[in-house]
Amino acid sequence: MKLRKYVGKNVKIIDVDGEEYVGKIGDYIWPDDNEPEVEAVILDNPEYANPVQFNATDIKSIEIIS
Repeated sequence: MKLRKYVGKNVKIIDVDGEEYVGKIGDYIWPDDNEPEVEAVILDNPEYANPVQFNATDIKSIEIIS
């Protein structure tokens, strides 16, 4: 899915359950450093209590927003 290009960008993610999340991608996780071995990103948003990790397999769509 090439999630690394979204690091530092404001995005809208829709997960496989249809839930929408908005925030800034604060970090990228390489597949070798993740279990299961798929790439992932960390979404930061002050409205969420904690950052949210999304594995590539959990993302239905991701788009850069302004």
